[in-house]
Amino acid sequence: MRDTFISICLGLLCSAGHAFGDVVHMRDGQPARTVPIVFMDDGGVTVRIANGDSQVIPWDIVRDVEMETGDHLLAQRLELAQDLWRARSRLQRQDPTLAEPLFERLFERYRGQDNECALIVAEGLLRCRLARGAQESAVIPFLEMVRLRRTGFKTDRYAQLIEVYEEVFGLCPQLAPAWANFVALDKMQRDLSTYDSRGDEILKAIAETYRFSARLALRGATALENDEWPHWPNHDGLDLLEDLLGTMSPDDDRQTSARTRLLRQIPQIPPWAESWIRYRVGISLLTESGEHQRQKGLVSLAHLPARFGRITPYLAGLATARMAQELEREGRSEEGAILRAELERRFPGHPILYMNEEDQKPSDSSKENV
Repeated sequence: MRDTFISICLGLLCSAGHAFGDVVHMRDGQPARTVPIVFMDDGGVTVRIANGDSQVIPWDIVRDVEMETGDHLLAQRLELAQDLWRARSRLQRQDPTLAEPLFERLFERYRGQDNECALIVAEGLLRCRLARGAQESAVIPFLEMVRLRRTGFKTDRYAQLIEVYEEVFGLCPQLAPAWANFVALDKMQRDLSTYDSRGDEILKAIAETYRFSARLALRGATALENDEWPHWPNHDGLDLLEDLLGTMSPDDDRQTSARTRLLRQIPQIPPWAESWIRYRVGISLLTESGEHQRQKGLVSLAHLPARFGRITPYLAGLATARMAQELEREGRSEEGAILRAELERRFPGHPILYMNEEDQKPSDSSKENV
């Protein structure tokens, strides 16, 4: 009898401690969790679970926290939790315009951090900027997303949206190194020159390829001599980027070799990568003097709006703009006007509408620069 009495008392004590312990109230319809809180930081609420291990509950799914011992920063952390939830939920419901200002402020705080919230913010800002065609300002959030993914962080917050990270190549399918807003490229170059890859040599090289492409775009293919041409580590994504940029080389042999290697890959690569290749090869062929080669360049570019408009819409827009320029150069102004009308429909007010030969060739009128 006494043993039963003690068991009942111990059970009551345990249940009381559980009932009046720390409580994390959740969002998105998840039930509240009554668990001991170990500590809190920008990454979320770290709790102790049944087997004694710790688990981090990211702030974007935390609605409120009740603690036995107070935390003077709790009110600020709950404001952060609300901003995170608002930003990612707006993006989840396909409203990047309202989500972007929140993500921009959050990115200032989370850039360089190592936690799931930092990934949610970096990927969220990347998605918002891609949605409005701000490719140049999407590069830094993209690099932060890659850094966190390569570090091992994951999130399921955007699982219902289009994928923006391809693991094999380690790249964003919607962010080819191709540019329309040359005003924004100066800032992009400055940002990339100081980007901290945190010791990840592959990430550092990816950042360098994007900075390199911006330099070529602004200064022209002859801005670099062949002995300055960078060499990057072996990596599927970097191999692709190196050949893409090789088509912009001032060395004709390098250009031809890069085009050959790229076209040879097409049967084995995903559609988004083919669209990058078709665009870059097409632009390269348009710099040739022979009319047959230039016509092949037009055909290569035509693949993008015809086949890849939904996969890589921005790159398809760039291809359409260059096709319009080439058709107008050939005196086919009516066809060029049709393409420009489609551009105006799809990219109202975007710099892509105002691209011309001078924009594309800032320092070398004989070579096209992305």
